[in-house]
Parts: sequence; C-alpha cells; structure tokens
Amino acid sequence: MPALVNKLVVTLTVEIPHEALESQSPVSAVVIADQLAEEVMAYEREHHLGYFPALDYYQQQEVIDSDLINALQGISWLSCSMAQEEVKTRLRPVFSAIKFESVQSPVNNLPSVRPNSHNAMQGLIEHYIADKVKLTFTASMIRKAEDNETTEAYARHVIGKWLRDHFASFEIKAIKKVD
Repeated sequence: MPALVNKLVVTLTVEIPHEALESQSPVSAVVIADQLAEEVMAYEREHHLGYFPALDYYQQQEVIDSDLINALQGISWLSCSMAQEEVKTRLRPVFSAIKFESVQSPVNNLPSVRPNSHNAMQGLIEHYIADKVKLTFTASMIRKAEDNETTEAYARHVIGKWLRDHFASFEIKAIKKVD
C-alpha cells in the first residue's frame, strides 16, 4: 500500500505543572488566583448576582484591581505559550506538520462554580490559577492508507504516549481525521 499523508484535527486540554509555571512567572499564579478569588467573592457578597461573571464583567465595572487582572492575563499567556511549545516539541517526531488553530486559557470564561456552593472559594481559586490550556491543532503524519478509526486510534495512542508525562494533567477531547 502506498504511503499517505493523514491530516488530523486534535483538541486537548493540558494543565501546566505548578513548579514549571512558578519557575517561569515573575509572580505566583496561586497568590494572584487567591487574591482575585477574594475580590470576586467580596463583590458577590455585596451585589448578590447569584453567579460569578467572567473577568470581562469585572473589568468593565472597574471593581477588581487592574494589576491583578493584568498579572492573571500574563500568567495565562505564559501558560498558553508553555503548553503550545511543549506540544509542538514533544509531537514533532511523530507528526510531519503541526499547525495550531486555537490556544485558549479558560480564565476568561465564566467560572463553573456557583456562589452558594460550599467550596466556592476553592473553585474560584482553581479557575483563576491559569494553569489549564485548551489547544486545537491540525497535525499531519505519514502512514499507510487505513480507515479513519484506525488512524484516529493510533494518533490518540501516540499523542498520549508522548505528552502524558509532561503535564500535570492531560486529556484528549477529540481527534478527527480530515481530508
């Protein structure tokens, strides 16, 4: 069978190890997350929104210290850069080409924790630590012609094998072979 270039779209989430993030960041991600969570909780106690809005809301209202938000955005950018570089470096031997479509940090999203939750403060801190990154990329690999399921299963196996030990947590959300 002739060799064929298989193109895949991969979506995964990774968590940067705290030690790696702390060693590269000029500020502590945990300290920033803790202070930000305290300010968000105080705002919620005062205004009783019933949920925790995304960071954009607090920026528009100018109720959270802008230096805290800027520090969080810097840590988020660093996490995204570290995740992208690690994925590219680790998967380069397996895939002939890797092109990132999206690299996102969930810190700007709505936190999944609710104010009336018994662990709301801890949930906010975990959300604002900025160590999690969602990546979507296309990858090409040269393999013999085979069905989509076999190619996707092989890609899932090699991605897991090459990335699993390099992140605090790692989850493949989707792999889809495209033409």
